[in-house]
Amino acid sequence: MWIVELARLISASKESEFHKKKEPETPLGRIGQPQDIAPTVVFFASPDSSWITGESLMISGGLR
Repeated sequence: MWIVELARLISASKESEFHKKKEPETPLGRIGQPQDIAPTVVFFASPDSSWITGESLMISGGLR
């Protein structure tokens, strides 16, 4: 999710400004964290997803 990466690239002093601006724009009211995405990555990397082919899953916290 681009917001997660963008938030990591912004310096610590500007991060709070970024959060104040972007968090209200997100349906969940917060910026996505790696732990929000990790379970899905683990699932797709596991044998449990072996029957899934050619699919895309948008992990966006509702932001489109």
